[in-house]
Amino acid sequence: MHNYKKLALIVAGALALPAAAHADVTIYGFVSAGIDSLKTETTAGVKATQTRVTDNTSRIGFKGNEDLGNGLKAIWQVEQQIQIDGAADQTTGTFGTRNTFVGLQGGFGTALLGHYDSAYKRLTDVGLNLMGDTAADVQGSSNIYSRRETRLKNSVHYTSPSFSGFQAGISYGADEDAAKSADFVSLGANYTNGGLKVGAGYDVEGDKINGTVNDRKAYKAAAGYKFAFGTFIGAGFEQVKVDNVTAADTKQNDWLVAAGQDIGALQLVASYGKLGKLKGHATPDTAKAKQWVVGANYNLSKRTQLKAYATKVENESGASVRVDTLASTGFAAGTDQTVYGLGLKHSF
Repeated sequence: MHNYKKLALIVAGALALPAAAHADVTIYGFVSAGIDSLKTETTAGVKATQTRVTDNTSRIGFKGNEDLGNGLKAIWQVEQQIQIDGAADQTTGTFGTRNTFVGLQGGFGTALLGHYDSAYKRLTDVGLNLMGDTAADVQGSSNIYSRRETRLKNSVHYTSPSFSGFQAGISYGADEDAAKSADFVSLGANYTNGGLKVGAGYDVEGDKINGTVNDRKAYKAAAGYKFAFGTFIGAGFEQVKVDNVTAADTKQNDWLVAAGQDIGALQLVASYGKLGKLKGHATPDTAKAKQWVVGANYNLSKRTQLKAYATKVENESGASVRVDTLASTGFAAGTDQTVYGLGLKHSF
C-alpha cells in the first residue's frame, strides 16, 4: 500500500509541475492482465485446477534526460512494477523495483549506476520469448530458458555504441554484504543486421571473502531471424556451472527454439524448451524439464493487444520449473503445470 501512495504522489507532482519544468520527463508503461486456467499434478499424482485473474507484470516508469553539450547527455529512469489484480505487494517496501538508474550517454556509449538488467540479460535477448510477461513466459531464473539472466542491484553498467551493427557491454553488481562478497560480473555482445540478431554472453558470481557461497558461471548464445514476409525463427542455448562449496560441482544446459508468423494484425507463435540433466549430481536425470508454448497476439491498435496462450511444463521429480505467474510458495519440485489463458495489454 505504501508503494501505491508513493506512486500517486509522484504522478500528481509530475502533473502539477509547469510544462517547462518537466519537458524532458516521459511517463510510460503498460497495464496487462489475464484470466488463466491452471492445472497442476504432483509427483504423487495429486491434481488440482484453479481459475485465476493475474497481473502480467504491469509497470509504470518515468524517464528523462538533460543535454550537457558537446554530445553528452545526463539520463535517468525510475521504473516500478504494479499489481492490478489486488495481489499482495511483492516489492518488500522498495520503490524502483525494475530498471532504475542515473547515467551519462555520449559518443563513448552509455554508463549507468543503479538497479538494471545485466549485460548478459540485455545483449543476449534476440526475441525468443514470444509470449513474455504472461504465464507462458519462458525466460528467467525459475523458467525453462535463460535461467541466469537477472537484474543487478547496486550495479554499474557500460554499453558501447553500435559499430556496424555490433554492440558490447559489461555489468558489475556489488554484493555489499560484510560477511561475504558474492559479486556479479556480466558480459554481453550482440550483432544486428536487417532481420538477423545474434547475441552471446558470460556471467559469473562468486564469493571473494570466505568461500561460503557457491560460485556460478554461465555461458549463453542465441540467434533469431525475422523474414520480410513476417516469419520469425530463433534458438538459444545456455550452460550453467556451479562450483559447490560442500558438494560436487554441477553443470546443466538449457535450450529453446521459437517461431512466429505475422498475418496482418495477428501474430501466431510457438516455442519448445528443455532443461537438461544436472551433471555431477547423484541423480542427474531428476533435474530435467521441458515446456511447450503456443499462442497468439492480436493488435487492436498500436497500444492495445489481445493475447491467447497455452503452455505446459513437465518436471522430473527434482526439477522446479514454474509457469511465470505461479508463486514459489507451496510449490513442490516435480509438479507439472498446464495453463490456458486470455489476456489484455494496454501500453502508454
